[in-house]
Amino acid sequence: MTKAETYQQGQPLDVTVVVAAWNRADLIARTLDSISAQTRLPRQVLVVDDASSDTTADVVGDWIARHDLPVTLLINAENLGVAETRNIGLRQATTRFAAFLDSDDVWLPDALERLVMPLEQDADAVVCCADASVVGGIDEGGGDLASILFVNRLTLPDDVIPARSGLPDVLELADPARLLLLTSIIPTCSAVFRLDVARAVDFMPDFRTGEDWLFWLRLAKRGRFLCRLEPVAHVLRHAANLTHPSRNAFTAREHLRALLALGDGSLGIVLNKAEQQRVAEATRVKVGHWRYHLSRLGFSAYWQGLACPEGRAIGGRLRHLAADPRGLVRAVFVKAGQG
Repeated sequence: MTKAETYQQGQPLDVTVVVAAWNRADLIARTLDSISAQTRLPRQVLVVDDASSDTTADVVGDWIARHDLPVTLLINAENLGVAETRNIGLRQATTRFAAFLDSDDVWLPDALERLVMPLEQDADAVVCCADASVVGGIDEGGGDLASILFVNRLTLPDDVIPARSGLPDVLELADPARLLLLTSIIPTCSAVFRLDVARAVDFMPDFRTGEDWLFWLRLAKRGRFLCRLEPVAHVLRHAANLTHPSRNAFTAREHLRALLALGDGSLGIVLNKAEQQRVAEATRVKVGHWRYHLSRLGFSAYWQGLACPEGRAIGGRLRHLAADPRGLVRAVFVKAGQG
């Protein structure tokens, strides 16, 4: 297919797609295929390989050689994590809008058109998001559509209002900062945002998980969020996901670290008094979740984990042991490999 034929469906949208990849040689081609199948193509695609130890870069290079989609491959010299990997792509972007599509997710054919168009017609909105369907991988028991990620986290109709633009099927989050204060409700692969606003908030904070939540919250403090309630992407669930249950202790600790950073202001997100109170209460609850998941890893991991920076920030070992003596018992008697 020639470049002229590739773009005959319409001029490319003024959007950069950033694909963060790490050891995705077996999946990334399907992700790129879903981009090339869009009803309106992006102006720029940046694949950022986060120092993969497999053949991800080779697979991408081969894909680029066989397609006319404007894809650039960037390779990190060392593993930097998903937040900084996405940021590297955003810093190279030259378009008005940007979107993330991770290397194990895929878009439905009209995803970009449905997400970019509302922002083109509503200059005051900073994000347009939609839903995504979760698809189980082979190691998760099949490929059926299991759930949706966005609408299930909304209270309808209270959390949405009609969009000012009056576009069909386009709504608006009534209070995105409230909805995003404690956790993400937006699938990372189902949103397009204004690049200048993302640049103004210094892109994503450096967290290994929850970075998308904090990024959306930063943007929520800058403007309005448009939304569609239908899925525009499929998210693959598999054992290598950072959100897999085997990583519960890690994700709980990162969530706790994020809440602590929100509370002390180090993320640059200004909270009002009511928001500060909500974050403080959520932090207390998350401490308990983190200790529980940590205790299920066994005594050694539990004892060392209580002394991590997040553990020390909320009291240190003695305070944790006094607050949750059952956690120590659980950690001592947990069976090897049970956690």
